[in-house]
Amino acid sequence: MNRNPKRQYISVCGYGSTGSSAVVNLLEEVSGCHVAKGEFRFIQDPDGLEDLCNNLENSWGWVRSDAFVRRFLKYTDVMGRYPTLFSFGEGLDRRFNGKFFKYRNEFLNEIIDTKWNGYWFYHDYHERNKVEVFIEHIKRQLRKVGVSKRTIRKMTKKSDMYFVRHDTDIYTYAGQFLEKLFDEVLHTDETKIVLDQLILPYNNSRFRRIIKNLKSIVVDRDPRDVFLDAKTYNAYPITSDINTFISFYESVHSKEQVQNSGESLYVKFEDLIYKYEKTIEKIFHFLEIEPSEHVRKNTRLVVEKSAKNTQTWKRTENIKYMSDIKKIEKKLKKWCYDFE
Repeated sequence: MNRNPKRQYISVCGYGSTGSSAVVNLLEEVSGCHVAKGEFRFIQDPDGLEDLCNNLENSWGWVRSDAFVRRFLKYTDVMGRYPTLFSFGEGLDRRFNGKFFKYRNEFLNEIIDTKWNGYWFYHDYHERNKVEVFIEHIKRQLRKVGVSKRTIRKMTKKSDMYFVRHDTDIYTYAGQFLEKLFDEVLHTDETKIVLDQLILPYNNSRFRRIIKNLKSIVVDRDPRDVFLDAKTYNAYPITSDINTFISFYESVHSKEQVQNSGESLYVKFEDLIYKYEKTIEKIFHFLEIEPSEHVRKNTRLVVEKSAKNTQTWKRTENIKYMSDIKKIEKKLKKWCYDFE
């Protein structure tokens, strides 16, 4: 439930290397927008907030609920902590005034019906290190020397376990958790919260069950430029083979077509550069932003700089990929931008 009806969440996302940061930069120039630093992924990522909600509602089982909570705890422990030389982290606790773990734990206390110290083989398979596995094996061999099964069960390493009722209103509690977090960082004049990669370009209805007042802007980019980005960016499984890239690009774009509506807007990265005035007018209309609120124009989104990320296949160093570019133009023609 949105405790502040005037608060609006704005998710800016793409399909990978499609230029969503350009729209984020544009909104950094607007008064009244709180633009979160970096990507904000803990809702949409595997084992994140929406994953927990969806699993508890659609894949529920009494011991499965323990696994889902454990995965969420493990994931948010990493997301919440600040990175060090020997550990990864996203520093969400610091970003939310030291309250991320506090509100995370309050949320879990709301949804967990029962917590106890118990054993399930899932814990052995997923959480024990090599030394612990060895010790547990030794314990279970004690039956050979006459130790009773009951005694061995008492000796077995146990962990906190969690049970969530199947009829828990998980999405409402998740929304309240999110509201508490942003209560910590918003100024009184900030009613629009801009988050990069808050949700996915598809399955929007599931995310909107957590975030009631949500608008999403999906940014797309010419596949020829995306492909050349992929040659040097190893997040994709398609960096060396043009055919796997074409399969990847076509799949993620055909999964669910973005329908422009009061809740979603599809924007071409190239339009933001070559049709700047018309495109920002469309974005501002969608987000109900007045032109007078665009107070820092051309300070964060510099069109001349962003233009260098278009038509990159025409660069001398990329001529060697021309045969691949021709395949893209044939197989992915509907997504190629018409620069003419």
